[in-house]
Amino acid sequence: YIEFEQIMARCMTKKLSQEELKQAFDYFDSDSSGFITTDELKDAFRRIGKSYTDQQFDEIIKKFDKDKSGKISFDEFALLIE
Repeated sequence: YIEFEQIMARCMTKKLSQEELKQAFDYFDSDSSGFITTDELKDAFRRIGKSYTDQQFDEIIKKFDKDKSGKISFDEFALLIE
């Protein structure tokens, strides 16, 4: 399994394969629901040693949550990474 940090580093230099994109999404989607919630986003960033305020996490969700569901789908995540 490719580590999250490696995947995110590759995002900065080249387009990810569909498999790598799915692995990155799965890193965030810890309950395998098919969506990334604010709590999952917080947990994922906490695991890599990054911390933001609740307001910052809410802003991230709002920015990329195109269908206004309150969570990020795989398609919305793919747009975030590209």
